[in-house]
Amino acid sequence: MSASSNQSKQADRLPTLYIPHGGGPCFFMEWTMGPPDTWDRMRASLQEMGRRFEDVSTLLVVSAHWETSGVTVQTGVRPPLLYDYYGFPQHTYELTWPASGAPEVAGRALDLLLAAGIDAHEDRKRGFDHGTFVPLKVAFPEAHIPTFQVSLKRGLDAAEPPKQNLPCSNCCRQPTRCRCSSTNTSPSICPDTGATPCMLHAAALYR
Repeated sequence: MSASSNQSKQADRLPTLYIPHGGGPCFFMEWTMGPPDTWDRMRASLQEMGRRFEDVSTLLVVSAHWETSGVTVQTGVRPPLLYDYYGFPQHTYELTWPASGAPEVAGRALDLLLAAGIDAHEDRKRGFDHGTFVPLKVAFPEAHIPTFQVSLKRGLDAAEPPKQNLPCSNCCRQPTRCRCSSTNTSPSICPDTGATPCMLHAAALYR
């Protein structure tokens, strides 16, 4: 393969992002657990991400708030929101972000995992947890991009070789282009991948 051909293929693939989501629904309330501007820079960063990638066709999110025994793919058509945070103002449990699911692309990801011999399953009822809808509501408030989640494998070891992480990279090379994201709040960032230790698996899986 020529260098120019390889560069062309790389350019056609969207990058994987590590996306922090702050503290619970922090962007949608008066913040009193620290300086009022605690989350301003993070909000601005998410908004910039939304402007940069507003025209992608699918968002694939690996959230640190969903762990399963194998790898589970969210395949619902219209996922509800999971308000999986506690002790915040009542109005934050009434937030909306009505993005549709992406069952066709999710099914493609599931097929790739299964074809590689990976223990993978689908979940048609799973909703968007706050690791997904909180940052994406800031980045894409119109909720216009079909979105689906993939779980982290419970008990994964970031030190293990990423042999189970590679098959779904093909999902991002198909005609439907995916935006691949990971979310967590840990401040420990890997200098090579920009991911936290528990996100290395997810970042490699959907790069």
